[in-house]
Amino acid sequence: MLTKENLIHTVTKITVLKENDECKIGTGFFYKYHANDRENYALASNRHIFENIKNALFSVPIEQNGQVNLLNNEIRIQPYLHPQYDVAVIGINDLIDSPEYVGKLKISWITKEDIITEDFPISAIEYALMIGYPLSFQSDNFVTPLIRSGVIATPLKSKFNGLERFLVDMECFSGSSGSPIFINRDSQYYLVGIEQSSYSYKEKEVGLGECENYNVLSSFLP
Repeated sequence: MLTKENLIHTVTKITVLKENDECKIGTGFFYKYHANDRENYALASNRHIFENIKNALFSVPIEQNGQVNLLNNEIRIQPYLHPQYDVAVIGINDLIDSPEYVGKLKISWITKEDIITEDFPISAIEYALMIGYPLSFQSDNFVTPLIRSGVIATPLKSKFNGLERFLVDMECFSGSSGSPIFINRDSQYYLVGIEQSSYSYKEKEVGLGECENYNVLSSFLP
């Protein structure tokens, strides 16, 4: 269950070096699922963050000897990219299964049960949180993300421009890509989408973010 106490530990900052030697910063969220008779672990973000990577790093706070340190991890396997929407996922079982890190990593996992479905009750006005790293900004040395709030700007269950997308009334910057979007119900938080870009109308920035919705996530993630 996702609560206000553990929500900030669902994400990490991703630093990517592209094949053209361009450096990109994005946000990813931690995802857990059951398959092949075991728990499996992954990092989800945008396709445009993970595609054409030469190498990539992400960091996780770790408790060791009574102190919190930062563990930097290299992504060593190829991501799985959505064929249409701006979503990708990459496995991190090797990190999570490592005996030296078991029980020490400060991670909160998002699961399929945390993603809303079509029968989830939605009102005409929904307030949302976006958690990530706009402009690579973080609130301390342990990659604690920024929590931002706003209104879901288009009907959540309607297809924006005929696609499984919606807009949020939050400005989005480089580094926000891949940020999860949550709504609250009775002090429990649910994932409704993932930010993928700022939205322009008639070639002008209008302070809105464009997000892939819950249907994209629930159908794509294992």
